Amino acid sequence: ELPGLTDTTVPKRLGPKRANNIRKFFNLTKDDDVRKFVIRREVQPKNAEKKPYTKAPKIQRLVTP
Repeated sequence: ELPGLTDTTVPKRLGPKRANNIRKFFNLTKDDDVRKFVIRREVQPKNAEKKPYTKAPKIQRLVTP
């Protein structure tokens, strides 16, 4: 046990990228929209006066209706 290192849990930074793996991760059906469940992360811009924005991965094997 290392105090401050092994006693804290950190949330996942990156989630699954493939559509079927996102479905498996969130227990979705084939009819659910995978794009709504992708894990997004907030990015602080280098310029301090701009507001933060979110980034999401490009979903692979996505069949759009």
